[in-house]
Amino acid sequence: MLVLQARLASRRGEFALAAEFTAESGSTLVLVGPNGSGKSTVLRMLAGLSRPDAGEVRLDGEIWGDTSAGIWRPAAERSVGWLPQDLALFPHLSAIENVAFGLRAAGIGSAAVARARDALRALGLDRELERKPAALSGGERQRVALARALVVEPRLLLLDEPLSAIDPAARAALRGLLKRVLAERRVTTVYVTHSPLEALALGGRLAVMHQGSVVQEGMPTDLLQRPRSEAAGAFIGTNFFRGTLEKRDGSGLVAIRTPAGELLAADPGLEGEVFVAIDPREIVLSRDAPSGSARNVFRGRVVEIAPEPPRGDRIRVALATRPPLVAEVTREAIEALGLTEGAEVHAAFKATALEAYQ
Repeated sequence: MLVLQARLASRRGEFALAAEFTAESGSTLVLVGPNGSGKSTVLRMLAGLSRPDAGEVRLDGEIWGDTSAGIWRPAAERSVGWLPQDLALFPHLSAIENVAFGLRAAGIGSAAVARARDALRALGLDRELERKPAALSGGERQRVALARALVVEPRLLLLDEPLSAIDPAARAALRGLLKRVLAERRVTTVYVTHSPLEALALGGRLAVMHQGSVVQEGMPTDLLQRPRSEAAGAFIGTNFFRGTLEKRDGSGLVAIRTPAGELLAADPGLEGEVFVAIDPREIVLSRDAPSGSARNVFRGRVVEIAPEPPRGDRIRVALATRPPLVAEVTREAIEALGLTEGAEVHAAFKATALEAYQ
């Protein structure tokens, strides 16, 4: 059942927002994309903190905003739990008083402190109740802010880069806690991140944003296996192209013409325009022209060599081939080939390594 429906359009200087998406009741929708793509702007509009030039927001059939009808509820009239990037904790209040603040603002008096205590304890903060933010670690402050957002029992939870300021060593544990809490609470959530690992780890529906628009929406497996835009392909780190199916040679192979060059793929049995994805791990690099069975061989210059997290034992190599490719190889392969930026290499991959789809 759809509970959240949003269509938002706005222009601020050179930046234009035109985003549309939906979320099911009790689910987590992850808005993901690079910095500056409009994710936080969308959250502020959902919260009622900003107003779009045009659009609407509906929650469970209830109109929170419809600019065509002159309706735009302010934040105080929306049942929202909000966790901004800067957390916005009151520095002069203890953890428990920070969490109780929203309850008191909502008119809950004597029960506010008890509910705040329960919320903090549920997130493992039994011993930090009376500490002020300056005396808490980054992860503890994050949990206080999350408790404050949840304690008011919102109908919509908005989380803006909740792990961005956390030490990497603590990030995995807090990510697991967030995933568990969201599954238990079953509150409809919009979660903003620019991290592919974070987005995929949460396991919810993804909406990829690029330059103010949602360019692809679906489950993580959809995005990983069949990206449908350059932005989605770049986000998951795969080679992505748009092309046209052309020559079939009778051997089960077909040529695909892209704006940057031709690829040879196993015939998908389609016609016309297609998307093409190539896993960087399928690409083999060599100094000399390869003599194997690979049907796609390109020569080009290495433009970037970048270790892959978390250990850097695999390396991404960007190539100025036509079409431009990114390969992922082991550190040992880099050393054996003596690869450096500017070196000339051959990149080869089999026709069956290409995924062509519509």
